[in-house]
Amino acid sequence: MDFDKAFGKAVKDIRISRGLTQEFFTDISSRTHISRLELGQSGATLNFINKIAAALNVHPLTIISLAYLNTGNITDLSELQNVVKKDIQTLGSKELQALIKD
Repeated sequence: MDFDKAFGKAVKDIRISRGLTQEFFTDISSRTHISRLELGQSGATLNFINKIAAALNVHPLTIISLAYLNTGNITDLSELQNVVKKDIQTLGSKELQALIKD
């Protein structure tokens, strides 16, 4: 699944699990925009992801993580966490590496 569709599915899955309709997002965006986002027909900026996450009462990384899991390239949350941890560790910055706690 391509990332836009995977991201849209993540948003939709969270929205439905909360018992919300697309109209719930009217303070953030139009229902048409949310529909296009959920269908993978449009992407989202980081600012917009933050707004959606706040409205759904989840961390933005929750939506992004679910999207990556939806792509099928990584199928396990702990595997995804390990990939991110390894990436940060290989960046070479002691400040970034200090953020990783075992």
